[in-house]
Amino acid sequence: MTAHTTNSPVAIFTTTHLFADDTIDPFRAIPHEQLASLFVRASVFVDARPWERFPLDTPIALDLPQLDLFGACAFLWKEGSKRGVAFFFSYEEYETFATSREMPGAAFVSLDFYSESELHPVVTRRVALDALCLADRDSYPIPSRVEADGTEPELTAADVELCSAVLIGLADVANEHGAALACGEAVQAFVEVDEEEVVLVECPHPGWS
Repeated sequence: MTAHTTNSPVAIFTTTHLFADDTIDPFRAIPHEQLASLFVRASVFVDARPWERFPLDTPIALDLPQLDLFGACAFLWKEGSKRGVAFFFSYEEYETFATSREMPGAAFVSLDFYSESELHPVVTRRVALDALCLADRDSYPIPSRVEADGTEPELTAADVELCSAVLIGLADVANEHGAALACGEAVQAFVEVDEEEVVLVECPHPGWS
């Protein structure tokens, strides 16, 4: 495989990810209520047009107190029709991913958006039967966890909870601070989803230069 290129996370991600076997239902272990919430939030995220607002080559700092996660890191990527968001549990893991010559080099959770034609009927049928919310037919949200050695364990409810929190936080910042982000301004935001769920977002990540 092609070696990672330092400070080119978009190129890295699009050439090393998409390991998933789409012939099986990636949601088989996820409760319906949690899956439905993920799809609603993914639809809100897509409608916020985050790929047009957040700088795609810039890591974003995230604190998720309700999940006991602080100093985490995410970035949005887009290459042609492919797009998604990747989440690392620390900035150090992001740096390892971005500079490692062994793919992927660090564990991460991602949520990638697929068009209907790219997915196996098992997946699209599950979405239709469960009446899950979609922004459009080019925006099926497929979450996954990738380990440092490139293997993908079965998706868990905790992975989906993490994806949901990241999506709603970034969507709110894109909607509220889109103009500033598009102009390259630094943004810090406190997103209060409800009394039990908050997301702190800082773009760019303070560790990035």
